[in-house]
Amino acid sequence: MKVPSLPNLLTLFRLAAAPAVLAIFACAARGGGRVMELPPEALWACLGLALVSEVSDGLDGFLARRRNVVSNFGKLMDPCADSIFRLSCFFCFAGAGWAPLWMVVVMFYRDMGVGALRTFAAERGVIVAARFAGKCKALVQAGGALAILAIALGEGGIPSRQALGTFEILAWIAMAASVISGGEYAWAARAMFREKP
Repeated sequence: MKVPSLPNLLTLFRLAAAPAVLAIFACAARGGGRVMELPPEALWACLGLALVSEVSDGLDGFLARRRNVVSNFGKLMDPCADSIFRLSCFFCFAGAGWAPLWMVVVMFYRDMGVGALRTFAAERGVIVAARFAGKCKALVQAGGALAILAIALGEGGIPSRQALGTFEILAWIAMAASVISGGEYAWAARAMFREKP
């Protein structure tokens, strides 16, 4: 059996880290109201997973190019793993009442739409490369998730009204970046929809 390359192992780590964050939130969140609390140790675990995940995201692409081990698996699963991990964080925030659920759903639809668009393009022999807005979206989502976890940790896991307002602003920014980047992908691929298969 062939051993996966280090970049692919880093991608697999992010895929495994996503349900880990969901499990931590599901098991540790407490409170029966609209806004839930999370113990500091659980927040530290989530923040640690998020930091390692984001570092691994930059590292796996660098290593794949440096070692010339770029694979079809990596091309497909790297952006998928990134999306799954970041969206898992935001779904946790929505479940805890820290972010509006509808904003997270918009981000989810954007990522599913772009994934479907890339699949459609690949079937026609067209590679839809990563767009600048898509990279910006990834940075904004990552920064937003890390900021929310860090702020919640700073408040002892019990977000104040002011912190919740900050969380909502960060969610708005992440959602706006998602919508804008999704529009850029759709605009870049518009010619494919005019062509006959």
